[in-house]
Amino acid sequence: MKNTADPSRRGAGGPHYRILVIDDEPDSLRILLEMIRGFGLELASAPTAAIGLRNARAIGPDLILLDVMLPDGDGFDLCRALKAERETQDVPVIFLSAKATVEDKAAGFAAGGVDYITKPFEAKEVLLRTVNHLGLAQRHRALRERLAQYEPVTAALPGAGPGAPLGLPPQTPLGVLRILIRARDRLLADLCAPPSLEALAAHACTNRTTLGQLFKRYLGMTVFDYLREQRLNEGLRLLQTTGLPVADIAGRVGYSHGRDFADAFKDRFGLSPAAYRARAGGTPEG
Repeated sequence: MKNTADPSRRGAGGPHYRILVIDDEPDSLRILLEMIRGFGLELASAPTAAIGLRNARAIGPDLILLDVMLPDGDGFDLCRALKAERETQDVPVIFLSAKATVEDKAAGFAAGGVDYITKPFEAKEVLLRTVNHLGLAQRHRALRERLAQYEPVTAALPGAGPGAPLGLPPQTPLGVLRILIRARDRLLADLCAPPSLEALAAHACTNRTTLGQLFKRYLGMTVFDYLREQRLNEGLRLLQTTGLPVADIAGRVGYSHGRDFADAFKDRFGLSPAAYRARAGGTPEG
């Protein structure tokens, strides 16, 4: 999605972003740095790869402008180091370099960069690209936060195995997030009457084969397994927060028979619904 924001029109109440510039020749970036400051972005700088890595860990920048040729190392290696650390792996990196061959650019993207701008450059173009990638990163975080609210509520149940792997890998492509968001929203809208796989894929703007592959790759389970996981976690929530009979809870989460729900629940969590409720301090029902 293209960000058409005009830097000259940014309001005082807009998002506050921190930009880290890692370059050993800041004088060559003077116009760009002045423009960044004039746009209201907070700016930090580092002249070497070692200081850049340390500063990135310390300040948690929203975006990094990174020179490829640094006094103590290679910008590509630094980018790979940033992507290998939890604190900085999601920070967009834009390379700024006089190295302009196709091989250089390919190496930059392979190292994890989101953009590659060759020197000399137009400062306004760099600023516009920076704003664009800041916007994309913000939307990416927002989508990840929406996905996070669907994580399973895993209770401390004796004998229960680890929860299903619902966390998404870092740097999940934005297009994949959109597909998964659409599919998850549609499934969670009605646990009792989910759509067919074909209808779900169409709703997510993809096909059933691709949808199944994305669920397996990024969620670690099939679409059916994911639906079952959400049904059981909703059943767990209802057991925790209501006094509904187990048979009623089973119906609310899409099971026709209470016994089927009880068997699936015990298989997943290691206790029957009634035993779980009793151990949790509630009144066994059903």
